[in-house]
Amino acid sequence: MPSQRINKWTLDSTTGAYSYLLLDGDRKTAEEAGKCLATSGIAYLRLRRSHRVAADGCLYDWYLRLPRRDTRYTKRELKGDSEPPPRWPLA
Repeated sequence: MPSQRINKWTLDSTTGAYSYLLLDGDRKTAEEAGKCLATSGIAYLRLRRSHRVAADGCLYDWYLRLPRRDTRYTKRELKGDSEPPPRWPLA
């Protein structure tokens, strides 16, 4: 179960060939968010410390590179249409 609920996060798909899930929190929380994505059928390619400002103007602690851009993930898709998956950390 995630060590904390992630309230500050965004989905950024404005640059390059990938979409990115950017979030604030400690490394453990970011890793747990990645595990929740994988459990929900959304693979991620990389988890790293974030060093660039997102399209919303915020600098987040971590990014997870998602595998597609053409059919971009949406915040709705990441949060779930109605109920988030069990243990889902994204608020």
